[in-house]
Amino acid sequence: MTEPATPRDAAPAGAPAPGADPALAETLVPRRRPRSAAFHVVAAVVPAAAVFLAGEAVVRSRYDIVARRPFHWPGIVEEADLPLRWRLQASYEGVYHQQTERLRTTTNELGMRDPPLTEARRTAPVRVLFLGDSVTFGRGVEDGAPFPAQLEARWAARLGGGVACFNAAVEGYDTVQELETLRERGPVLQPTAVVVGWYRNDAAVPSDAVKERVIHGQFARDEEAYRDWKRRYVDNEASLLDRSALLRLARLWWKDRRTRAGLDKRAEELDEDHPSERGVQRSKDALLAMRDWCRARGVPFALVLFPAREEVEAGEPVHGPVSRVFAAFAAEHGIPCVDLFEPWSAWCAANRGRTLYLPRDRCHPNAPGHAQVAAWLEEALLPLIRPPG
Repeated sequence: MTEPATPRDAAPAGAPAPGADPALAETLVPRRRPRSAAFHVVAAVVPAAAVFLAGEAVVRSRYDIVARRPFHWPGIVEEADLPLRWRLQASYEGVYHQQTERLRTTTNELGMRDPPLTEARRTAPVRVLFLGDSVTFGRGVEDGAPFPAQLEARWAARLGGGVACFNAAVEGYDTVQELETLRERGPVLQPTAVVVGWYRNDAAVPSDAVKERVIHGQFARDEEAYRDWKRRYVDNEASLLDRSALLRLARLWWKDRRTRAGLDKRAEELDEDHPSERGVQRSKDALLAMRDWCRARGVPFALVLFPAREEVEAGEPVHGPVSRVFAAFAAEHGIPCVDLFEPWSAWCAANRGRTLYLPRDRCHPNAPGHAQVAAWLEEALLPLIRPPG
């Protein structure tokens, strides 16, 4: 008796029986048709598009904005007579757009990043006037976060009140413009001490050589350049890629990584990073004029030097030659000077992987950076601001 076929011996379903005609076998066995190139393209693109759209939806739901470049909106500056050329608008209320953040920015009736000038502030026993550029102004942080405002709170707590710190810094100013601000604001505020926050670009491009002008509160060469800037960075309409919040965020992340990775190279090139001789001399002359203005009125005057990011965050801290020049200049001419290079370098060495700077930025402190600067200056400048007696 013949054994029944086992599953191993059984022919597959639809297959011809053993010994069948080969031609007939070809007609009985279905052949798999090769898939077209279009099918493979669609199979790859559809899942990728789905992932991209999902990522786009997540980014847009999480962040109100993704700004490729930071900007104030509406514009915060207005034209001014020489030598100022521009100043902050008085009683300004706007928003600073920085990557994924919207930071409230206001000015008081004098066009300073301060609370209203009340009688109590005007007549406080200790009145410290801060001059400077965007570092002292507090670019990239909200109202109340710039270090002058934090110093006011620290000194008021320490001295039992009676302290007003006036932040007269303006984005883009050099030392000549800061001198003119002192001459303009000094008689109004009658400070008991004056402090200049100095960064090396104060001597790099003299304000009288700046080609841009103020258009709708922004800096641009002309109306066409302003419209192009707005289309690119405010409306994000330069290209289809710019319309994607996900791609803008990815580019910001990549540029921040490149900034961090390039710090060592920038530090090696510091010796070649010299401002112009004319710019250095203009800055020195303006500082001496500020010192003399203060001396004539019996007002203490001090200079605070801010380091560049590559000076303090590189593998080995490198004290920039320009900062060293101005530290020596201050000592030679009897100007009290607080050089933040040493404490900043020590902080970075103790906090590897952390930063006190804004993303993709060489000079502007972030919110923790301003808090740390206030902590350093609280002690360093205390002898300057103590009221007589």
